Amino acid sequence: MLPERTAENVHIDRSAISLLAAALRDLRPNTYRSHLKALLHLVPHIGNEPLATLSPLLIQEAFALRLDQELSTAKSLASSLQTLRMALRQAVLWGVLSSNPAFLVRTPRTYPKEMKVWSPGEAQHFVDHARGHRLHSFFCLALGTGMRMGS
Repeated sequence: MLPERTAENVHIDRSAISLLAAALRDLRPNTYRSHLKALLHLVPHIGNEPLATLSPLLIQEAFALRLDQELSTAKSLASSLQTLRMALRQAVLWGVLSSNPAFLVRTPRTYPKEMKVWSPGEAQHFVDHARGHRLHSFFCLALGTGMRMGS
C-alpha cells in the first residue's frame, strides 16, 4: 500500500510535474513543456524541499541566488514563479497545502533592454557591404521603414 501523499512527504521535484499536469491539462503540448522548463530553474534550489516547509522566504532566496550567480534572468524567474504559483494552487485545491507560499513572493523586476540604433553612416555602410546579397532589397526595406527584428 502506498503512503498517503501529505505536505510532509511530497517534494517539489516529484510532485510539481503531477500538480502542473493537473493545473495545465488543457494547454497545448508546447505550452505545457515551456511551463515545465520554467520550473527547472527552481528545482536545484527547492526541489528536495518538502511542500510543508516551502516558504515564500525560501523561494525568494532561491531567486536571489539564481540572479546573483547569473544562472537565470529576471524574466525567466518571473515565468518560473508564475508556473510555480499555478502548480501550488493545484496543491491547495487538492488539500495538500493550506496556502500557496508562491503567492507571497515578489516577482523579480525586469528591465527593458535599451535598443541600439544605427547611425545613418552605419546603416549606409551596412547597405554598401550587403550589395549583391540575395536579401539586399529586404535589408533596404527594413532600414528604410524602421522594421523591427520580429517584423
